[in-house]
Amino acid sequence: MVGEIRDTETADLAINAALTGHLVFSTLHTNDASGVPPRLLDMGAEPFLLVSSLNCVVGQRVLRRVCKNCAGEMEMTPQIMDDMKKTLGPIYNLIEDKFKRENKKMTIPKVVGCEKCNNTGYLGRVAIYEVMPISEKISKLIIEKTAASEIQKQAMEDGMLTMKQDGYVKVLEGVTTIDEVIRVAQY
Repeated sequence: MVGEIRDTETADLAINAALTGHLVFSTLHTNDASGVPPRLLDMGAEPFLLVSSLNCVVGQRVLRRVCKNCAGEMEMTPQIMDDMKKTLGPIYNLIEDKFKRENKKMTIPKVVGCEKCNNTGYLGRVAIYEVMPISEKISKLIIEKTAASEIQKQAMEDGMLTMKQDGYVKVLEGVTTIDEVIRVAQY
């Protein structure tokens, strides 16, 4: 376990430990998983060493969880539905089919507020994640020192769900609100 990587020395320590066969876990502040390789390169990591030592990157953020005691439901506006369809792609269709099979209407949580949640409408936290395995294509992008946006595009083509997508799934599951996802995952 390596503490937060904030400087070149710590980045080198983590990379060298990984190269010698150790499983290394660390933290690094970036907006998303795809921002990790460029950040490490900016710290002076050698691209060929980085791709040899990096197996997977996990990005996470924490959202407020709706209070189950008082949460209401609301229908999605056309704008929300369009954004969800665009963001989730085929995942949206799978979720929509699940609602249809269960004869349920697709609704999203609405905060209300009660004594239990101090009238905030939220009680507790839930994490949203994105897991980016380092594929051969992503390794090539890292070696070429490609921008984070291109790395994310490739990771999504490889099957990665973004934090925003995970957040939208949690909205459709009734765990959090669309406002929380927009507040936390719009970067």
